[in-house]
Amino acid sequence: MKKIDRLEARLNEKVKDPSRDIDFSYLTDEELERESFKLEKLNYEDERSEHPEWTDEQIFQKMEDDLIGIMEEWGKTPEETAEMRELLKSQRPALKAFIESNERYT
Repeated sequence: MKKIDRLEARLNEKVKDPSRDIDFSYLTDEELERESFKLEKLNYEDERSEHPEWTDEQIFQKMEDDLIGIMEEWGKTPEETAEMRELLKSQRPALKAFIESNERYT
């Protein structure tokens, strides 16, 4: 839960009115993926600053392990967590490309 709280705090720093609720229900699938990548980029930057000696592979693995840990806290089944781990691994190349391309413009 600490990781979620930290991500929410970082997101609220970026939002002009942190008291407003964040609602992504109006987004298309592509827009939702982009917004999730933005949140994951914040998480990536946190991990990179905490562990500058780590490779991208190590950072992505830590991020995935943290998300799987949250799922386990929520009582998800081993099948659900395995499915999520596969999804996260399949998204790694796209997330990495997003982080690299977006870093040049921020």
